[in-house]
Amino acid sequence: MNEKSYRNNFENGFDWARFNGEFISMNCSDELIIGFDPSFIPKSGKKTPEIGYFYSGCKGNYDRGLEIGCFSIIDVKQNTAYHYKAVQTQNENSSDTENTLVDQYISFFSSEALRLRKISGVLVADAYFSKKKYVSAVIKKGFEFISRLRDDANLRYVYNGTNTGRGRPKKYDGKVDTKKLIKDD
Repeated sequence: MNEKSYRNNFENGFDWARFNGEFISMNCSDELIIGFDPSFIPKSGKKTPEIGYFYSGCKGNYDRGLEIGCFSIIDVKQNTAYHYKAVQTQNENSSDTENTLVDQYISFFSSEALRLRKISGVLVADAYFSKKKYVSAVIKKGFEFISRLRDDANLRYVYNGTNTGRGRPKKYDGKVDTKKLIKDD
């Protein structure tokens, strides 16, 4: 085959998620969970599409570059993860998008939810995704969500006492101190 044959074939699209899904179904055990994590790619230049400022976990702050949202399938029995699909995040300042990063992450998940549901019903992500908007979207699609709570999580005890009858009924009974948990009997 000559160079033109290769070039023409690479111009055709390829469904990598389906290919990876088939590979995973043939080679993995029955204990699978789905992981999602954005990855930062350092990049400079003025002509690179969707270049912007994204959070870099290595540097611990925002830096100029690209970001991809990566889905992986984690095999619990084999103690390994397999890449499933990566989607490039759009720059929030781009004229093409009015979505926030969380909206984009929800869109990534929603577009793959049916395929992912066939693999597993459990999604794992880091503390950034412990936001009501993201968790609600995941639960609405029929998934369980596992994550660490954010450091600024507002946890409150539910009020179980009687109401006085005047004004709005009391819902919460103080903030949760994670170092001194109150355990109900």
